Amino acid sequence: MYRIKQEQPVTEAEQAQLESWLQRSTGNRQLFNNLMDDRFVMDNLKEMKQWDIPAFSAALVQKIREQEKPAPVRTLQSPWFRRIAVAATVLLIAGATWFILRPSPEKGNPAPATIVSIEGASNKARLTLADGSVIELDTLKNGSIAAVAGNNIQKSNDQLIYNNAGEASTNTLTTPRGGKFRLTLPDGTKVWMNSASSLTYPTAFNGKSRTVDLTGEAYFEVARNPKQPFTVNIQDLKVNVTGTHFNVNGYEDEGQVLTTLVEGGVQVQRQQQAQALKPGQQAIAQQKANTITVSNANIKQVLAWKDGLFIFDGKQKSEILRELSRWYDI
Repeated sequence: MYRIKQEQPVTEAEQAQLESWLQRSTGNRQLFNNLMDDRFVMDNLKEMKQWDIPAFSAALVQKIREQEKPAPVRTLQSPWFRRIAVAATVLLIAGATWFILRPSPEKGNPAPATIVSIEGASNKARLTLADGSVIELDTLKNGSIAAVAGNNIQKSNDQLIYNNAGEASTNTLTTPRGGKFRLTLPDGTKVWMNSASSLTYPTAFNGKSRTVDLTGEAYFEVARNPKQPFTVNIQDLKVNVTGTHFNVNGYEDEGQVLTTLVEGGVQVQRQQQAQALKPGQQAIAQQKANTITVSNANIKQVLAWKDGLFIFDGKQKSEILRELSRWYDI
């Protein structure tokens, strides 16, 4: 059972504000009593997994728009109100249908809400060729889509596949907000691209090394080749590998670059600093600091996006909202 620690006593002014709010309606008092009941909160959290949260959110937006005179917003600082805010935030999403669409004893049953579907990330991306031409991949059928300097590019369902032949040119794969895509590089390396990300890479790895440039987030399964090391450039970092599985998250608005090793070995380098990772570890490089710290990672949480899942354990609300915004393009 979870409890929220009361950090400071309630002042007389805060207590008076709470009492005033409770006396406005029986609904306020019932909501307060429910949210102070740990069992009520936990039972509703369990039910959340069975409900259509995007539909509830749309219904909530519709209900807010129908309000002619919204109540004034106040800043609530007391421990009582902090508990209400935390619990209500979760239950508002989980139980929006009950709170919004339930029958009202004064006004009777409301008219059915108009539900607008919010789609999650789908397989869509844009391929920019060396000559600047752009191909919208989600509009194309499977098969050969381009031939650049002898390099054949195949689209197969939700992935792009390169054949390592001919001279090297530079391509860029970009996923929009609300998009995702998979890529097989000419050396056989597999890349999963998250929403709002881009990867720039050669169409053939003919040199002594394999180098790609990433913005956003991607998961790599690098084809092993000790004689031709693989490097991911992101912001001011280099992730050096020979053959391994790892995830790199470096969205500009997150303020840090997270490199998480699943198997094999990588080295994260920033200028003269370098940190080697073991499987299950994560390197954290803050944008405003020159240090690279290493800690143990929750691999299941880091890779949840690959399977279209969200695990928000320990994340701040602002971080959660940015992630949802990129995935749902909202």
